[in-house]
Amino acid sequence: TWPKKSDIYIEPRLKNGQAVGLTIMFGLYTGFDFDPDSVSVGVGETVTWSNTGSASHTATSTDLDFDSGELEPDGTFSFTATEVGNFEFFCDFHSSMTGTLTVVG
Repeated sequence: TWPKKSDIYIEPRLKNGQAVGLTIMFGLYTGFDFDPDSVSVGVGETVTWSNTGSASHTATSTDLDFDSGELEPDGTFSFTATEVGNFEFFCDFHSSMTGTLTVVG
């Protein structure tokens, strides 16, 4: 099952009927959050961050495995997981915005 606050905001991608990725939204509740803020995907799956808020944000991993750069409202960024591990991420502009991407084999 996909971690979620609401099915409306989580968009699993399908390949041959199997979920292969999902979308993390920025700013759905307070304008300064990730939804969901903790997700799990398999190696080779893609996660997309979508800025649905009114402020610019980033999706930046703490170890810099990925960095979206500045995402204006309605902007998106995708990352395809290539290795197993836990990747913490944050918004460069808003330090309270944090999350974790877990990649399983």
